Amino acid sequence: MTLDPIRFVLGHRGAAGLAPENTQSSLLAAHASHAQGVELDVTLLEDGHAVIFHDKMINRTSNGEGVLNQFTLKEMRSFDLGSWFDPDFQNELILTLDEALDILEKYKMTVNLELKRHNNSAALLVKQVKTILNNHPYFDAHHLIVSSFDYSVLKQVHSQMPYVQIGVLYEKQNTPWLSRAKSLQASTILPAHTLITSELADQIKEAGYQLVTWTVNNNQEAQQLYKLGVQGIITDYPNRIKPMMC
Repeated sequence: MTLDPIRFVLGHRGAAGLAPENTQSSLLAAHASHAQGVELDVTLLEDGHAVIFHDKMINRTSNGEGVLNQFTLKEMRSFDLGSWFDPDFQNELILTLDEALDILEKYKMTVNLELKRHNNSAALLVKQVKTILNNHPYFDAHHLIVSSFDYSVLKQVHSQMPYVQIGVLYEKQNTPWLSRAKSLQASTILPAHTLITSELADQIKEAGYQLVTWTVNNNQEAQQLYKLGVQGIITDYPNRIKPMMC
């Protein structure tokens, strides 16, 4: 993926500050805010459907309770995923990965798919994602990054989809990001923004990787990160983050 630091802003889980995260409304909000793309969380339900959802439990972002991957898609579609955020989003339904990609393709947006294994098999999760992506040829190397905190998942991505750009996510300072990136032939390093220093930014760029960070909701902070060499910002509020100021 060729990132343009002047305009590359990813909405976090769509636009999680503007609409309930990982929903159709959040994708539309990201598009309306002129985000170039979005970051979405992908995991599997009990019946094998790949869906867009962040947590292991459904309690925080729905009117239901329980472990996400113990529900089928039909069962999850009985829950409201919008009212917790605002009554205006009542009856928002869970999105499948296939449905989310349809929306993003319509608006010609890029996507960073963060794969979350939870209690599922890493191999099965990646296999399901691969099958769905095969039906969406728009999401090629210029429109897609697959990322994860889970090294076992990324190894499966590299094995099953060697043509996909891989992003190494991390939030702990002692994470061996370089060795992981080399073994995975990754393209992108995604540290938490609190870890980024001029030294780290230089190390990542000199090693030949793209540098994207998360989750930045303050424009002044975003501009400082751009000056350090960050090429992509993941934010809950894409309407707040301005292009890099030269």
